[in-house]
Amino acid sequence: MDDRLSEEMPMLPEENSFPEHTMLPEHTAVFPDTTFFQESAVTAKEENISGGETPEEEQSASRAKEAKQEKKASHTSALRQLITSAVRGGAAALATATAVTALAIGTPPTSENHARLAGILKDAQRPAFEEVVGYDAEEFVNLWEGDPEAPHQYDEEHPVVVKAPDCTHGGESEIVCVDCGVKKTILTPMTGHSPSEAVEENPLAPSCTAPGSREDVVYCSVCRAELSRTKITIPASGHTAAAPVSENATPSACVVGGTYEEVIYCAVCHEELSRRKVELTAPGHTPAASVKENRVEATCTAEGSFEKVVYCLVCHEELSRETEIIPALGHVAGSPVKENEVPSTCTEEGSYDQVVYCLRCGEELSRETVVIPLAEHIAAQEIESNRHDPSCTEDGSADVVVLCDVCGQELSRSHVDFPATGHTAGREATENNVNASCETAGGYDRVIRCTDCGEVLSSTHVTVAALGHNYSARTIAPTCTAQGYTTHTCSRCGSSYRDNVVERLGHTYTLSYHWDDEEPTYCDRGCGTSALTISFVSANTIRYNIDQDFWDQAHAQGYYAFEWGDVIAYSDPDMSWEHQLGFYADGYGEATSPSGLLVMDFEPTPGQTVYYQFHLRVAPSGSSDYVCMIYTEGGEIQTYVP
Repeated sequence: MDDRLSEEMPMLPEENSFPEHTMLPEHTAVFPDTTFFQESAVTAKEENISGGETPEEEQSASRAKEAKQEKKASHTSALRQLITSAVRGGAAALATATAVTALAIGTPPTSENHARLAGILKDAQRPAFEEVVGYDAEEFVNLWEGDPEAPHQYDEEHPVVVKAPDCTHGGESEIVCVDCGVKKTILTPMTGHSPSEAVEENPLAPSCTAPGSREDVVYCSVCRAELSRTKITIPASGHTAAAPVSENATPSACVVGGTYEEVIYCAVCHEELSRRKVELTAPGHTPAASVKENRVEATCTAEGSFEKVVYCLVCHEELSRETEIIPALGHVAGSPVKENEVPSTCTEEGSYDQVVYCLRCGEELSRETVVIPLAEHIAAQEIESNRHDPSCTEDGSADVVVLCDVCGQELSRSHVDFPATGHTAGREATENNVNASCETAGGYDRVIRCTDCGEVLSSTHVTVAALGHNYSARTIAPTCTAQGYTTHTCSRCGSSYRDNVVERLGHTYTLSYHWDDEEPTYCDRGCGTSALTISFVSANTIRYNIDQDFWDQAHAQGYYAFEWGDVIAYSDPDMSWEHQLGFYADGYGEATSPSGLLVMDFEPTPGQTVYYQFHLRVAPSGSSDYVCMIYTEGGEIQTYVP
């Protein structure tokens, strides 16, 4: 096709674009039907669609424009039919239609152009290879309408896979008619599973006594679906004997054979397979080298000895004992030494013993007394004797004596006098000091004495006035039971006195209606005093005390009825009726005074523990609706322990 035709080919509208798969492979044989193209070309020539000119003298200007638009619409319709037919006719027909369209639109109606168009149509009628195809009327209609079941020329060797089949699902493919591009869907069967080699899963190794197992599983090599699972039993492996070991060994003694147990275990599970006791033969004693015992060393005058003993090297039993004698050693004289030496003095001779001892045993071998001649006197330093020191008022004296430094004998004596020294006044000192108190005057003497003899050289008395008291006050607040007051105490002498005395506060109690709370009634001031206290005189006699302040306050507030409620004795702590021992006033009675005795109506058994139910009811006289229950410490239940 020449370049001009390709450059001037018209662009079709989007709705007339070619459907998918209409362009056929180059090797596909087709026989295009060009009859329509030839007819369309003649029609185009007759209608002057090839570019013929309209005489200007036959039409007015307005008609010419209108006629041109009508021709353009007619040309477009004819060309669409031409291209549609070409698409159905195949690649060769399409190429021919394109060329004819280009010539019909873009070239003038000359004889040269008609010749070129005729040549193109002639070439288009030449088949790619010889194959005669004939259709009856019904088949041709079905082909023309695009029925996929019509006898299309499908390219079955090149199907287009739309959905590939898998192991469990079929697939879809499409084949395309090589003439008209019609597609036909072909269903392909599922491929089925492709078993792979079996693999082992869930292995359980066999033990010596228990079998093992595994599962051989076959999967599809494509989709990995499990196709089969077979459980395989693996027989027990049985025990594997290990090398024998020794246990519970008893070593052989020299005269007693030992034993041990030869045990064989399984090398895998360590179960004991066999046990055999083996007896060992006694090896006998093994003499060790002899040792010396009980050695008595020889002295200078006496023989010595030792025992040569042989023991067993293994069990240390004594095998033999032999006594050996060590000869006496004899004395060895040492150098003479001085003993008992008495030095000579100026008046007496001295002496010493010259003694020889044995160097080995220390025994005295000889003794000789040697005399030391008298020594001369040796004068010592001068000393004073009979000294009388001079005083402040009297002379003194002394003897100067020289004695022998050895014997103390007086060798010479001379007399010396010392004049009196006179007094030496010391510093003034305080004597005879009497401290002044808060109420009594004191005083002291200012004295000067001689520092040598202590004689008073002068004395002056000084009087110190009484100090008077230095009081500090301390206030003691009144309590429930004690007065309050202010104590004034002197910080010097401790003297004190009291004033501002305030009477005791007394206990204060709250009387209000309460019932069976079993809480003791204490003073509201927090002093810990209970309104009611009891003590046991005996197992059937109770001493009670109602605090006087409580008694007075209750009466002042209109509580005149003081009644004992449920004063009952029991022999058991469960306090059930079958364990009742007795009552006080049939369980009730009036307290007419703040203290007294409650005597129960039973005789206790000696050594018996008694459990009491005990409380006091306080109420306005004649009223039982507004009752204050009073309990002692410990609550309603009290215990008497003999």
